[in-house]
Amino acid sequence: MIKYSTADSVEPAPVLRAALSYARRGWSVYPVRVDSRAAYLSEKVTGRRWGASSDLKVVEQMFRRFPSAGVAIETGFTSGFFVIEIDNKNGKNGSASLAELLDRHRGTLPWTAIAESPTGGRHWYYKHPGYRVRTSASNLGNGIDVLGENFNVIAPPSRGRRWITNAAAIAAPPAWLVDLVCEQREQRQPRRSCFANVEQAPLAPDTLAMWVRDAGLGLSSDPSDLLSAEDVDLKIWCALRVIPADIDYLDWFRIGCGIYAALGDAGFEYFDEWSREAPHKYPGKGCADKWRECAKITSIGPETIYFLADREDRRWRDAYRIMLAKGAA
Repeated sequence: MIKYSTADSVEPAPVLRAALSYARRGWSVYPVRVDSRAAYLSEKVTGRRWGASSDLKVVEQMFRRFPSAGVAIETGFTSGFFVIEIDNKNGKNGSASLAELLDRHRGTLPWTAIAESPTGGRHWYYKHPGYRVRTSASNLGNGIDVLGENFNVIAPPSRGRRWITNAAAIAAPPAWLVDLVCEQREQRQPRRSCFANVEQAPLAPDTLAMWVRDAGLGLSSDPSDLLSAEDVDLKIWCALRVIPADIDYLDWFRIGCGIYAALGDAGFEYFDEWSREAPHKYPGKGCADKWRECAKITSIGPETIYFLADREDRRWRDAYRIMLAKGAA
């Protein structure tokens, strides 16, 4: 267990308290420079986009290291919500555009978690609908932005930002809005997850023993190491448990690329074992041939795997945290 100095053990600053509160909800957060929106950490150093994480130990260490930072939250599938941003600066009148949008679709926006920005803009938070949300700027109207997949939002209490309503009261989006912001409305059939009861019931001793045995070395107790990496090997293993191998071909190939980017040639065992769950689609030899192509792709990382796992069943992250904690104990 990490030991903090007396100076570090004082009452956490408001931003740190908020970051930990968000992480407890499963939101992926990271420290950001409030003047430029730039992340203090990078995917190259941490293995995570912007260094974002919902692991409480990692989050606390990040925000104690950068006490003057604001808090940013990764939007989309990763955190389970998207944001409608109403911008009223630089000649934009997002409020007027929103009124026109509502009138045009004869709709309303349910009252939800709403935050105010330093320039008077508003961020309306809505639950993720389960379909890919397109990130866009002014597509819905001048001054109306959508913060969805592979994007982020700077949240209160970062400088000049405050909650107008209860941050925990995130509402479901109306159907007309989902139609406008999502790439598809094809309903996905959820895969039955081996982690389905991780929140509802304690793990059976034999199950927990198996997970811990396969968990690897876990997390280092060195605070600097805590910032630099999670147990990527374990995280990929957990994510693959909830992704069906008979997904469409492109996603199957992307998963292979993500595994290779994270684990190199050693990752083929994971790719092959997982692919064999759908031998009628991806036979062993075809898997080996495709693996050689995966090795040539440098633009796809392990975050793609986590994204696809979140789409199936976000509770895989709870199982990962349990196994990580047991491995670090």
